[in-house]
This record gives sequence, structure tokens and C-alpha cells, in this order.
Amino acid sequence: MNCSFPIYRALLMLLGLLLGAAALAAPQPFLRISLSPAVSVKLGEEVSLAVEVFVPTWFLDAPRFPESIEIPGATVEMVKGSAENLSESVAGVTWAGLRRRYRIQPLNPGEFRLPELAVPLTYAREGGKGPLTVTARGRLAQPFLVRVPVAAARLDPFIAARHLRLAQRLERSEGALGVGDAVRRTVAVDTDAAALELPETLWPQSPGMRVYLDPPRSRESRSDAAARPQLHWEQTASWVFEQPGQYQLPAVTLDWWDLEARQVRQAHLPAVSLNVGPARTTGVFALPEAVAELAPAGRLTRETLRPIAYGLGAVMLLLLGWRGRQLGRRTWAWVRRHGQDMLTAEWLQFQRLLRACRRHDGPAAQATLHRWLDLWAGAGMGLASWLLDKAPSADLAAALAELDAALYGCRGPDDAVPWRGTALSRQLILARRKLSQQRPAKAATLPAALNP
Repeated sequence: MNCSFPIYRALLMLLGLLLGAAALAAPQPFLRISLSPAVSVKLGEEVSLAVEVFVPTWFLDAPRFPESIEIPGATVEMVKGSAENLSESVAGVTWAGLRRRYRIQPLNPGEFRLPELAVPLTYAREGGKGPLTVTARGRLAQPFLVRVPVAAARLDPFIAARHLRLAQRLERSEGALGVGDAVRRTVAVDTDAAALELPETLWPQSPGMRVYLDPPRSRESRSDAAARPQLHWEQTASWVFEQPGQYQLPAVTLDWWDLEARQVRQAHLPAVSLNVGPARTTGVFALPEAVAELAPAGRLTRETLRPIAYGLGAVMLLLLGWRGRQLGRRTWAWVRRHGQDMLTAEWLQFQRLLRACRRHDGPAAQATLHRWLDLWAGAGMGLASWLLDKAPSADLAAALAELDAALYGCRGPDDAVPWRGTALSRQLILARRKLSQQRPAKAATLPAALNP
């Protein structure tokens, strides 16, 4: 028995090696990943990512490609309708494959590295002997670089697009302006840029006039599923004049990088000059001339006015009855619209936060960051940790740490380097997109009883 035990052990080891070799010899599904451009790209240009999965037989179910891919400092979306069937011969064996494409839009320069990708799939065993479910994995070892074009190095903020158009619309009362009148200015941008920042001087507030800023409105459209999204953005402000004088709404100049012509272009809106005079006066109780002519000469009696008042009241009642339904609908639309405006308090705080970052005002950015996070997570300690937990990003963590170091770090007079908030503003834009995607959508409900 003692002599035979090593023989049995050797036989078992040999059997295990043979089975392992057979398993290794069986063709295994594999993942192939490619980028275009593969190595370097200019900031503002898109990178196309192709993910291909192959099996040695045929698919029994659609491979589950990832819906989204997390790359810090970039947005990634799957191109709808990009599925392509593939067939490839490898060592005399025909492999079946499927390809999906993704669109990568870097938002800042630097080195970007793709994470490991995993695609669960089910395919047929050799000879059709039942299904086999595995997960194909793969990654690109080489990162790709994103650089700012040399000719666009002075742009801050950097806006890259194939087209960008500015337009404005003014609404004001007819005739000369007076104290108490208002002017509304709407600025609209049509572009295919991935990120858009407008100058803070767009909405001036100076002595003698008060500004009221509406929340911005934006919508995206595509000519087809694979096209670059087109953005229409507009915002309106109202200025109410409190003193007479000469006022000017400033000109708007926006420098941007033309991706097709590869040069800096400039979009421009002219300044608007306004001359505001004294308040206009109108007699509150002045009777219309047509009514005054109906009265006897030199005397306006109650008997004369009574039938006119009755007639006007009857006309008003008829008009209200005829327009009642339309007025009800408009009132309900107004309530819903202004109810939505109240929900945009979070957006207003976020805009104040971005303005503080772009002014490079560290204390204001810290205070506004806490107020903005209170609207998302509720008041409490550890708001920055909550944000990093909901929107993990090494770049965001570094930008927050840089702000803390600028405010609370031990810095001597020789180390007094001004804090720059541009990087933090870009990372906060990405983080807010992730938070918005995680917010549960309200389910549409029908009323319990329908009125026919």
C-alpha cells in the first residue's frame, strides 16, 4: 500500500493536467477594444470607442454591453443603433461577433485611461451541446492623451464646437422708458458644444436698476441616433429701473474654437443703450372721453353713469363666461410653470457656486458649495464625503482638497499662490450630471376618475 500511494497520486495529477490542457485548448470568447483616434486627440473632439465580442459558435442571447462607462473628466454614451454583426475567421475557425460603439467627449486636457470592460454573454457549446454563460473581459493598456490646441491656449473657458450662434431678443414697453418700466433681455445660444459657459457680465446690476434673472431653459436634439447632440440654450433677465438716467446692457463676446476650421472664432452681440426718463403719470380716476361726452354739458349725474356702468358690467360678464375655460387653462399652466421655477432653487445655488469658482473666490465657493449640497443631501457634516460617494471621481476629490488647502492649510507668505477654481467648476458640472441621473423620476399617474 505504501508503494502504490505515490502511483495513484501521480495518476491523479496527470489526469488534472490533461483536463486543464483540454479546457485551455477549447476556444474561449474574447473581447477586442479599439479607439479612434487611438493615441492623441484635441480637446473638444470626440473619441470613438468600439467594443467587439467574439464567440467560437453562435450567440444564444444578446451580449449585455455596459450602458455607461465611467471615465473621470469625460462623458461617455453608447451610440444608439450602433450594433453590428461580425464574422471573422481565426485559425480556420469562424467566429461570430457583435460590435457596439461609444462616444467619448473629454471635458478637460490630460491623460485618460479606459477601465476594464466586462460583457456577460451566453453562447452555444461546441456541437450545439447546450448553452454556456461566461463574462468576456478586456481593457486597453495604453492611455490616450487630450491636448488643448496651441492656437486656442488663451481661451478661458475653452468652448469647442462645429458651429455656435448667439442671438438676443428685447421686450420693452412702447414709447419712451420711464422709472418703474422694465426691459427683458433674452440671450440664446445654438451650438453643438459639449460644455457651455457664458460670461458673468451678461447680467449687470448697477445703481438705479434692479435685475431679476429667470432660470435657463435648454433642450437637446439630434438629426439621427448617431449624430452629435445639438444644444439650444437661452436665459432671460428683467431690469426694472428705479432712477432716470442713461443705462447700457453690455455687449456679449464669446470666443470659441472651430473644430472644422481649426481656428478661434468670435460670436458677438451688440450692447443695448437705454434712456430712462421720469415716471409717467396718468390720472387714476380720469374718465374716458367717450363717457364724458355722454354727460349733460356742465353736469355729470348718477343717473347718466348708471346705465353705462350696467352695460360695461354685462359686457365683462359675457367676456368672462366666453373666455372662462381658456383662462382656467392658462391659470393652471401658470401655476405649473411657476411651481417648476420654485424647484430650480438648487440650480440657482449651483450657478452661484460656479460663479464663485470662476471668480477664484475660495471662501464664497466653500460657503455656496455647502448650501448647494444641503439641497441634495440635507444639512449635516460630511457633505463633501457624501458628494464623492454619490459621484466618485479622483479629479473631483483633488479639486476639493485643493480648495480646503487654500482655505485652511498652513501657508507662509512665500507660498501664497492664488487659488484657481476653474478645475473645481468643471468637476462640479460632471458631478451634478451624475446626481441628476441618480434622482428617481416621478411616475406618471392617472386621476382616479375621468370626466367625460
